[in-house]
Amino acid sequence: MTDATDTPTAPVAPVEAADPAADEARELVELVGSGWVRMYIGGRRYRLRRPFFGELRTLRTLHAENADEISGRSFQAQETGREIEAQGKALDAEEGLDPADKARQVQELRVRSLAVARQLTDDADDLRLEWWTKVFEVLNVDGVPDWWPGWIVDFRLPDKVVQHWRSAPLGPG
Repeated sequence: MTDATDTPTAPVAPVEAADPAADEARELVELVGSGWVRMYIGGRRYRLRRPFFGELRTLRTLHAENADEISGRSFQAQETGREIEAQGKALDAEEGLDPADKARQVQELRVRSLAVARQLTDDADDLRLEWWTKVFEVLNVDGVPDWWPGWIVDFRLPDKVVQHWRSAPLGPG
């Protein structure tokens, strides 16, 4: 009897090792024809079974809610960016300001702008990791990783996996 996860489709988002010795710790995501997902994290295989309808709805809803939250935070970050830009233009137009003081204020604006961008990235990464944690809690067959690689928060990966679950035909058996 063969495992339903033994029929792979094209690998998605492989991370190729630059060092041949790192092949032992390969990182790869495979969307399997039966609806399963195989992930290799730090050389260990993790299998995610295809979700039942209610599970898929829950995971898809959480993904959509997270995307909405990221979008809202992105809008807020853009508003803050416009405010910082306006302050920078006003500072640039201000005459008679000591050059050292002006340079200090410009640097403060840059630091503030970078902090907003970093916070948005961190928040988005946290929400994506929250989704993957839920996916592994619900669908894992081989346990949950002790650590998460950086590529797990790629914004395209959840969409590909959800689409795979929605379109994969039933496996053998």
